[in-house]
Amino acid sequence: MKSNVSIEDLPDPIIEYILSYLSPYRDLKQCMQVNKSWYRFVYDVIRKTQRDFNNAVCHMSVQWCHLEAEPGPTITKRYSHSACCNGNSMYIFGGCTTANTTFNDLWRLDLGNRCWIRPLATGTYPPPKACATLVSHSDNLVLFGGWTHTAPYPLHQVWRVFNHIHIYNTTTNRWTQVTTATTCPPMAGHSATVHGDVMVVFGGVQKQICDGPFVSTSDVWTLDLKSYKWQKQVTSTDPPPPRYGHSQILIDRDHLIIMGGCGGPNMLYTDIWLLKMIDGPGGLWEWQRMDVHLKENSAPQIAFHPACKVGNQVVVMSKSHKSRSSPASLPNLLRAPSRTWVPPRLDDEDSINLRNAKRSASEFEPCVNGKRGVLKRPDRQTNVKPNQVSSSDEEECLDSSKKAAHNVTNSFPLLSQAASVKSDSSLSNSPSTSGYNRNGVTNNCNSSSSAATSASFSKSPHVNNGNLDAQGNSMASHNSPKEDMRQNSGQGNSGTNVHTRRNRQRQLEGLDRMEQRLRDLRAGNVSYPNLHKFSRTLKRPMCLYVLDISTVFDGYVTWRAVKNQSPSAPEEIILYSLVLGKGEVIMFGGIQKDLNSSEQEGETVPEIVSNSLHFMTAERFVI
Repeated sequence: MKSNVSIEDLPDPIIEYILSYLSPYRDLKQCMQVNKSWYRFVYDVIRKTQRDFNNAVCHMSVQWCHLEAEPGPTITKRYSHSACCNGNSMYIFGGCTTANTTFNDLWRLDLGNRCWIRPLATGTYPPPKACATLVSHSDNLVLFGGWTHTAPYPLHQVWRVFNHIHIYNTTTNRWTQVTTATTCPPMAGHSATVHGDVMVVFGGVQKQICDGPFVSTSDVWTLDLKSYKWQKQVTSTDPPPPRYGHSQILIDRDHLIIMGGCGGPNMLYTDIWLLKMIDGPGGLWEWQRMDVHLKENSAPQIAFHPACKVGNQVVVMSKSHKSRSSPASLPNLLRAPSRTWVPPRLDDEDSINLRNAKRSASEFEPCVNGKRGVLKRPDRQTNVKPNQVSSSDEEECLDSSKKAAHNVTNSFPLLSQAASVKSDSSLSNSPSTSGYNRNGVTNNCNSSSSAATSASFSKSPHVNNGNLDAQGNSMASHNSPKEDMRQNSGQGNSGTNVHTRRNRQRQLEGLDRMEQRLRDLRAGNVSYPNLHKFSRTLKRPMCLYVLDISTVFDGYVTWRAVKNQSPSAPEEIILYSLVLGKGEVIMFGGIQKDLNSSEQEGETVPEIVSNSLHFMTAERFVI
């Protein structure tokens, strides 16, 4: 007689192991409806998956799964967007590109089948913006604040900050703009978390009066999600310094922590604060600065790097300590090109001879038009040796450095300051909790210029120590690096018309190259000899940093010891989104420098905006 054999005849551990390969978003939920035995199996699988993921994060033994954008209609590449999870989906709103174009589109990622869906929502759409917050409350997504760059004409217009509240209902697929009973200042670059029926907002860049300056702030605002009433919360007299680009982590209904952020130029924070909300929105909330243990294990940069809470740990993705401390491992975009050489002091003859002996003969060859994209001018001083590089390169380097500093301080702070985070952090010795100082600007002027101008906007406010001047005037005096270098090299001032001619010449050369490429395209004789040369072999994976917050109520937190970075981790990137799913952390978007293209002489290093997905999960073990 033939007996019937089913999957339920297998041992319970085998059944649970098989079910662990199903998607935790939809498939497992359907399996729970089979019978009571399967309900128990699935319940154990969900609990074990969550426990294994928490342990994997704690011990930094995680694995990465990458999902590139598929051909066809898909989400646009972006950074500084808003993201959150609701149910079995992750939602992405807005963001911007390297062209400073902001979006107002909403995309939904089905976490069960990893497919992008653009909901055709009805109602009142939000305006295009970036640097806004998107939080989940029941079946609604609450979108608040944000920034956008106005039309380029007329030129006097500056960027705009919003204080609108838009609600997206995931069930009815409809946008609704809410008119609040009270108002709060427009803000961007802030953070928000939901505690019960109250949304708590901290920091950001605000414009408190119509024609006043933009300021970074440390104010706390609350929004009642039932009555939609704003209230400025009263806090203790020792709040954190004003900042934006930070992370806000929900601990429980009455506590949250603030990590990192930026207070303006040269002010990148790595401090951690606890906000106690014991007495509710009507009481006095108390700030407490956390003592940070094992700071040597902390992330080199946490400003503009979102953090995500996993159990009693906070996950931060940042560059590795090796790439920060080892000059040989600095990204190519941070190394000065061979033609950008600052002459040493004239009295150091031995030093000059030693450097000349080490230099290769190719560095002393005259620059050929089209080879490096710049024609060197003849030496104007008779005391310059033939084997020394012309001072035009030095002045060009210093001009780029000066323009980079000007663009950083006169552009929108959330994007321009973030654009130079990687280059600046690589040049610092260690992260600072009180401020941030730049070093070596003149030796890395080309890379700093390209990083700063990537997201700079003309006629934008100025940030300095938390203040933004709408006229773009500098509020602090700085020594010009150009003057310092001229004192060292003994050179005098050059005329403005010389720089104008040189810049005009470079523009014409660029137009000539573009014209030649267009002619080649029309002729159909375009060759691609360097396609494999610039393959992504210069990948620099990010490193996982874990902060233990299990002792946060005792007044201190601890950075866990860093393990070896995973070669499969995402490349160095900033202004991405990092949200917690079911047994995984989801990373999307961001902006980075193309390290491969920095090898192309005579061309600036382009910025890469991503629309790739990265999933961090626990390592699987085969039984």
